[in-house]
Amino acid sequence: MEQKLKFVGEFDHTLDPKGRIIIPAKYREPLGTKVYLVKSWEKECVYLLPQEEWERIMRDYLENISPFDEEGQEFRRSLASDVEDSEMDRQGRVFIPQKLRAHAGIDSAVTIIGVLNRLELWDTEKWRKQKESKPFRQLARQVENRFNRAYTSTSG
Repeated sequence: MEQKLKFVGEFDHTLDPKGRIIIPAKYREPLGTKVYLVKSWEKECVYLLPQEEWERIMRDYLENISPFDEEGQEFRRSLASDVEDSEMDRQGRVFIPQKLRAHAGIDSAVTIIGVLNRLELWDTEKWRKQKESKPFRQLARQVENRFNRAYTSTSG
């Protein structure tokens, strides 16, 4: 199945007093009304996934973890217990539960970034520091080197 969702861009927002974030208009239609908020397993942020993407992750990865893989089952249990499904309201707002805001360190200022198949919700200051930690050109060179090594090892 070809992935058609392509989220790109960066937007700064603020949580409202009820813990909701306004989703930028350009993301609303591709997200759909039912979304999944997932604790990132790699960084201190929250993934915001369309229903179809969350179902793909479940089907392709989580459901295939062997019941005999203790670490895999622990990861599956930990991840699934923190997933929240939510409905986007008519104003394009999504509620972010406190436990997920705490995981990402989100108090007020939120940066929403598009990462092709998902959105990520970051505390704005943490996102700024993350971006500054490795300049884009440095990251590009590192990824290019990995691709080159992978290509030469499979074609040689």
